[in-house]
Amino acid sequence: MISYIAKWEDGSVYLARDEQMEQYLDKGASIYRAEDEVETLIATPEQGFLVDRPTFPTAESSQGPVESEYAIAGRILLGLED
Repeated sequence: MISYIAKWEDGSVYLARDEQMEQYLDKGASIYRAEDEVETLIATPEQGFLVDRPTFPTAESSQGPVESEYAIAGRILLGLED
């Protein structure tokens, strides 16, 4: 799994949202790409992105609760549904 980390002298933080990359660069942090325990520098505050700027994958939303057959049958029996 790929993750992104903002690092500066006093610490580091894992990034959770795409827009955080610019926010942390503006605060003086360098951005690293972490994959399989290997960290690669991808951006610095002075030089910007050293590689093509990555984007976070779009989160897939889950569907709402699946209605049970019993709920559907109940509505049919009550005449609420055909």
